[in-house]
Amino acid sequence: MIGLFHQQAALFMLSDSDVIIGIVVLLIVQFLLSGGLVSFLIISKKQEDKLFPRDKLRNSIPRFMHRRRLDLALSIVFLESIVLFMFPVLYMRLIVGRGLAVSSLLSTDILWTFLLTVFSISVVSIVAFGLSSRRPNSFAFWSSFLLMPFYFFFKPLTAATVKFVSIVFPDLTREVSSSFFLFSELEEAGNGFIEENGSRLMHSIVEFGDKKVREVMVPRIDVFALDVSTSCEEARIRISQVGHSRIPVYEGSIDNIAGVLYAKDLLKIEPEEFENTSIEKFLREAHFVPESKKIDDLLREFQHEKKHIAIVVDEYGGTSGIVTLEDILEEIVGEIRDEYDQEKPLIRRLSPEEYLVEGRINLDELSEETGISFSSEDVDTLGGYIYDILQKVPEEGEEIEYEGILFKIRKLQGQRITEVIIRIPSKEKK
Repeated sequence: MIGLFHQQAALFMLSDSDVIIGIVVLLIVQFLLSGGLVSFLIISKKQEDKLFPRDKLRNSIPRFMHRRRLDLALSIVFLESIVLFMFPVLYMRLIVGRGLAVSSLLSTDILWTFLLTVFSISVVSIVAFGLSSRRPNSFAFWSSFLLMPFYFFFKPLTAATVKFVSIVFPDLTREVSSSFFLFSELEEAGNGFIEENGSRLMHSIVEFGDKKVREVMVPRIDVFALDVSTSCEEARIRISQVGHSRIPVYEGSIDNIAGVLYAKDLLKIEPEEFENTSIEKFLREAHFVPESKKIDDLLREFQHEKKHIAIVVDEYGGTSGIVTLEDILEEIVGEIRDEYDQEKPLIRRLSPEEYLVEGRINLDELSEETGISFSSEDVDTLGGYIYDILQKVPEEGEEIEYEGILFKIRKLQGQRITEVIIRIPSKEKK
């Protein structure tokens, strides 16, 4: 306590010029910290090689710091905490003058100190954000030399903090790291994509950690699979019709998955051997996941095990569907179509109050398109929603009114609801 008192006394005995110099230095440090953080996060892995070529020695430090930008961000947080502590102390000294006892400070002095601190930090940070967004390479280059010593100084503290948070808040840590990984990979994959779709993309990433496999999987009824006894010739013909590159293979029943066939493996067979060769000898081990698994966890499994497809099993061990890497990425960037995908939309507006909707549409997407909340804890699709209301198999042409909304079953495929006309009175829309 006595030591702290002496430190405060010594600080309040500084000359005005010393205090002003200290404030200017802190403003410069805050400027570089704010701009450096933004610039390192903006620059993607693909841009790194272009902005900081390997053949120049001076780029070694910026490259080193950029590859550790998540740890660097934590170091900047710690350093900014120190800066934020020093600002009010120096401003207080400048306002109240030299030699004034701390106990005699007025409330107006404290208020002015607070306002000056908030104003100066806000202005410097906003200017730094704007300039670093325009010239991220310059900010990243110059700030890296300032930040590198502090990165190593705070490294033990950042490691301990990450470890502590991962123990206390494991779900939060997983979602943050997953979001950071996804954002980085998407920026690397598509130059300019983040800038054009930033708001929607970030919204999708935030929701990404909460979604489970059963919400994004291809349901069992839509799964294209082959019997293990299928010849390579027949498999080649059928695969060319659907355009899939990885096909589940079952033995006897789709509930008994024997493995996964990669279409490229069929290219290794001589044409004369196609007819008499079974696909069984080319099967690869299938990856099984439960319906309840979170898709961000599955994405990491795909990355670690270099897989692109998984078989989804229900609580009884039967095949519930399949989920692919493409299904997961579509949850972030939207629908990914190739030359084999049909362009038929899941929802089409017929009039101001009527929609033609596919039964397999996700309830969240339906709610977003119509402005009406369709929510259920037990089902994920419109077809399941109608079954949940009726508690029976509907008939084509049957109409159901529920909570002021009219559902008309337009088409059935067996017991599956494939098309529904939804009529929503204008007064129901929110």
